[in-house]
Amino acid sequence: MLSSDIEALIFVAIRFLSRRQRVRIVFSPFIFTTRGRKWLDAARRAYYAFVLGKIDIAIVHSRAEVGRYDCVFPRARARFVFVPFGLNINPRAAVLAEAKAQPPHARIVVVSAGKSGRDYGTLFKAVEGLDVETRVVCDFAPAIPPVPPGARVTVLGDCHERAYFDELARSDLVVVPLAVEDISAGQMVLIQSKALGRPTIVTDTPTIRDYVTDGVDALLVPLGEANAMRAAIERLAGDAELRARLGEAAMASYERDYGTRGFMSNLVAAIG
Repeated sequence: MLSSDIEALIFVAIRFLSRRQRVRIVFSPFIFTTRGRKWLDAARRAYYAFVLGKIDIAIVHSRAEVGRYDCVFPRARARFVFVPFGLNINPRAAVLAEAKAQPPHARIVVVSAGKSGRDYGTLFKAVEGLDVETRVVCDFAPAIPPVPPGARVTVLGDCHERAYFDELARSDLVVVPLAVEDISAGQMVLIQSKALGRPTIVTDTPTIRDYVTDGVDALLVPLGEANAMRAAIERLAGDAELRARLGEAAMASYERDYGTRGFMSNLVAAIG
């Protein structure tokens, strides 16, 4: 199982030279994004069609992407297979213990994170004028739009590993605002939030629906709708019992499906 197209091509060559054609090559994860320039998109599509013509399985992290890539690459030898994203947080127990020992915040703390496919503009509109503190973990400046004067927003550009997990664990709620619908985005932060038992609001996209049940382990809000996101934030901010219920269900979901054991079980089941 390989994580890049270059590695895949190297092992394709090794398989050919060693005449071990029965060895399967798995590319995980596969994400194809467009660049907005026709010539560049055409060149990238041709290149990845070549790669997909040589490997056996391409892992994707949403069911929606299986159908999309079957259409984009109709002649691919590779079989597109959905395997839910999974991860392990090494200091999870220590992070949870330290967060539990912290006193309550003076006001509700909202944490958001990530840089790929994010819609922080909608989040900033949603929290404008609310009595909440919003902390955004993002080290990619172009992803951060101007902050409205009525929003209490702090951008953390150098917050990684343990410091990042501490931010998530000590939050009152997590928001994952997404701007894209056709490729995987936001699943890592969502699952990290689940692992730490945080109540989460996430944009409702086809690639996210495989990971949450609205009202059970997260709240879903429509793409680009700041008023709906604002209403969800106000709802959670004013309901500690709902926050606790969503957080408990999220952690149970992580432990069942998205930790190391769950991910490996899903992977083995998918690729045989």
